Amino acid sequence: MLLLVLGASQARAGVVRIDITRRDDFITHERLIARVYFALDPNAPVNRDIADIAAAPRNAEGLVEYASDLLFFKPKDAARAKGTVFLEAVNRGRDQSLGLMSDAHTTNLAPESWDLGDRFLLEQGFTVAFLGWQFDVEAGEGLGFTAPQAPVEGLVRASYVDPGIGRRPPGFLLQYCVTTPGRESAVLTFRERLTDAPVALARNTWRFTEDGCGILVAPAERAGVYEAVYTAKGSPVAGLGLAALRDFASYLKFGGPVTTLRETPALGQRIVGFGYSQSGRLLREFVRDGFNRDERGRQDRKSTRLNSS
Repeated sequence: MLLLVLGASQARAGVVRIDITRRDDFITHERLIARVYFALDPNAPVNRDIADIAAAPRNAEGLVEYASDLLFFKPKDAARAKGTVFLEAVNRGRDQSLGLMSDAHTTNLAPESWDLGDRFLLEQGFTVAFLGWQFDVEAGEGLGFTAPQAPVEGLVRASYVDPGIGRRPPGFLLQYCVTTPGRESAVLTFRERLTDAPVALARNTWRFTEDGCGILVAPAERAGVYEAVYTAKGSPVAGLGLAALRDFASYLKFGGPVTTLRETPALGQRIVGFGYSQSGRLLREFVRDGFNRDERGRQDRKSTRLNSS
């Protein structure tokens, strides 16, 4: 009986739903803007090292749920399809590969406004996908990621760089909100350069916002670095961004119960991963921490490549 329960839980893990919000004709390809919903088993050996996964909320089946924004270009002609998916882990919600390789540019960060440049990847017959993995990308600022909140408490060090140009805000937002008791013990420092020693600001010159998720402070006379140290409660399980890339790549290669994207003959063969700058470092961590194997341990070393800069 125990083996049957574990087997059923594993079958429901991975990509559980894909909601397509927009379809566009792109001559050789169909462009899809979608939201991909995932679930994983927090007790599976490949998932146990994700920070705070044990404390993450679970659904009725005991699985942890999370979701990513997706931009997907699907070949319309099976005869021209290359059989390879070019998958970019987007950096801060937007692509960088197209600008580097195809002279692409955007008028704004909305996925439907991305210009593919000379369309090199599409003309070569690639399926092209961009997946969000960062929980701190604001809505409308590109492809984002929704991670569950773990009810953990701990010390946070948050930095904000004031560039000293343009219209300067009266403070900055915090990714982790301060606890009520932590307001009094919090410290905010300022320094002009990273190599300078931080100097604590007087407590009456700054304060937390009412919801505890931001700091209000008079703009400094010169550009510099603010750094807040405080106690926070509630942490997004950010490591699930790695699992999203893993589980989406696994879905493209091996399929699953969701058939939304699987009718394309180009899928099920090869995945080429791309990351640049921060996303390049992410892919190195992806391989180092074993995310290039899915929950079932499947990996095709000959056909899966991870390119990073």
